[in-house]
Amino acid sequence: LPADTSHRAWQSLRNLYEPKGFMASISLRRRMRDTVRKDEDSVDDYIAKMSEYKWRLLTIGYSMSDADFAIALLSGIPDSWFDNILWQNQDILSSLEPVQKVDVYRIKLAIVHEARRRNLFAELGALRRDRRNGAGRPRKDNPMSQ
Repeated sequence: LPADTSHRAWQSLRNLYEPKGFMASISLRRRMRDTVRKDEDSVDDYIAKMSEYKWRLLTIGYSMSDADFAIALLSGIPDSWFDNILWQNQDILSSLEPVQKVDVYRIKLAIVHEARRRNLFAELGALRRDRRNGAGRPRKDNPMSQ
């Protein structure tokens, strides 16, 4: 495997050892199907991982339609997210007829928006709990609070 650059060396190794063909496409599609966004995972990491699977399918000669990719993205999010995304984005999702005209960017944006909305509500809930428990209130013995 003589290569004059590290990039060419990497390409040679990848071409030699990376699975190819129909079985590789099945493996990638199964990984995509099994990828689920968990609460502790970043939504950006989830979308990046799914996008990488789509890209890897393309590199081995198998394409994935935008509609299939949107289905894969929406299938990997929690059910409660899915319901909110459907409700808040009826204009996007009801216009998916025919399904070949799916705007994957808007689907990704809806997922990111839902993650941010949930994070904001979690932070607000924590602030309320802190307030109820006395955090953030001026202390009576603090002369600056009078």
